[in-house]
Amino acid sequence: MNFQWPDPISLVSDIIAIVGIPTLAYSTKQLYVDVKKAREEAIQARRPRGVSEDCVSFYDVNQKCAINLVPFKELGAIPRMGNHVYLPGETDGNRNYGGGKYEVVGVDFHYREDSEAHPFIPAKTTGIEILVQKIVPLP
Repeated sequence: MNFQWPDPISLVSDIIAIVGIPTLAYSTKQLYVDVKKAREEAIQARRPRGVSEDCVSFYDVNQKCAINLVPFKELGAIPRMGNHVYLPGETDGNRNYGGGKYEVVGVDFHYREDSEAHPFIPAKTTGIEILVQKIVPLP
C-alpha cells in the first residue's frame, strides 16, 4: 500500500474555504447592518426640524421674546419656578440684547411622537421652554 501525500493545491483551497466562508458571512452581515443604520440616519436627516428642537429656550414673558437657546447636551440642570438664572443674551456689535438676571416664572415641556422608540415609550422630549422675568439687566 502506497501512501499518497495530499495535493498541495487542494490543501490550500480547503484552508481558504474554511477561513473564507465564515469571514464572508460576517462581512455580509456587517454590510447589511451598516446599510440599515445609514438608511435610518438619512431618514432622520431629512426630517424637518425647528430651530429650538432639542434645546431649552428662555422666553421673557414681559418683552415677549426669546432670550437664549441651550442644547440639551450642554444643559447642566433645568431651573424650577422661583430660581434665578443669569443669561448672556445676544451681543450685536457693542450692544447686548436680553442679558441679565432673571427669575423663572414657569417651565413648559414639549413632546412629539417618536415612532422609532420603544413601544412603551412613544413620546420624545423635543424642547423645554423656560418662562422668565427680568430682575436686573446687564450693564
